[in-house]
Amino acid sequence: MRTNSEKNLTKTTLKNLFYNTTSFFVAKLGGFILTVILARMLLPESFGIYTLVFSIITIFSSFTELGTDEAVVRYASNALGKKKTNKAFSYFLYFFKLRFVLLSIGVFILLIFSRTLAYDFFNKPGIFVPLLFAIAYLVVNSFRGLFASLFFTFKDLS
Repeated sequence: MRTNSEKNLTKTTLKNLFYNTTSFFVAKLGGFILTVILARMLLPESFGIYTLVFSIITIFSSFTELGTDEAVVRYASNALGKKKTNKAFSYFLYFFKLRFVLLSIGVFILLIFSRTLAYDFFNKPGIFVPLLFAIAYLVVNSFRGLFASLFFTFKDLS
């Protein structure tokens, strides 16, 4: 016979599994639809520029994350499980600062080398301006991921 706490844990787990699965499929479906629409709207040359810029930003996004989202979830959840709210907040603050430093380095490198990447490396001057705009996407997406992991830590997925 299961206790009340086991039933609540099972209910919470199933609810969060549903939210995560739904979120995953909506994101993948939305990305697929966006790609199809962009491929139809943009000419092949413009769509190539879009995918090249998106690939560069994805590489830099991986660098600016470096597992900090997972680390926030692991360490802050552990501290919250031990009822150490101050320590959990300290972990989040530490990883927030680390993410800010990594992001600053990534943005600085992109700002410095975006012209070189566009004109000399890829020989595609058309990617220079989209690359500059993509830096804003990198910043927003980086902090979105960190705060999403904070919500995940507090099991506030609904």
